[in-house]
Amino acid sequence: MGLYFKSILIGFAILAWCLAPAPLWAQNAPPPPSFANVPDEYLQEALEYSTFCENNNLMRQYYDCDCLGVRFLDERIKQGPTISRDTIRFGLSNECRDATQASGMAYTACMKTTSTMSPGTDPEKYCECVGNTYSKLIDRDKPSIGSNVIVEFSSRARIMCEDPDLARSLKMQIPK
Repeated sequence: MGLYFKSILIGFAILAWCLAPAPLWAQNAPPPPSFANVPDEYLQEALEYSTFCENNNLMRQYYDCDCLGVRFLDERIKQGPTISRDTIRFGLSNECRDATQASGMAYTACMKTTSTMSPGTDPEKYCECVGNTYSKLIDRDKPSIGSNVIVEFSSRARIMCEDPDLARSLKMQIPK
């Protein structure tokens, strides 16, 4: 489970424990969010979803699992107990995208193909470009992740890094 999500849950526990009068320096601060009325089942569901994400190799590469857990909790509170977990999960499919880990996977895959690179190519520089471009494309376009998308976006990243002029002629928008 991610450190951010654990911190939030620990913060809730500390907040509940520390409901004593605020010190003078904090009396002008806005009140913290109240989770006193949030059922434990909602918190448990959100924690389970965050853990599920962390334990799922594909999700972990393309999503911020802590963010998904927090967003799941937000939606559960907003929509109540009648909506299914799957409906909430589906509704979050385009949120909390973060292909940072996928960038590393794209870099590693690229480095395994150094023998096919054009002569004079600096493999590390090229593969760093491929990894970064791949994750930026994924985060920007937010496609449903599957093998076809992974191959397509990897190919697009390679073209953009190897031959930016060709990428422009193919009307590929190079992410900044």
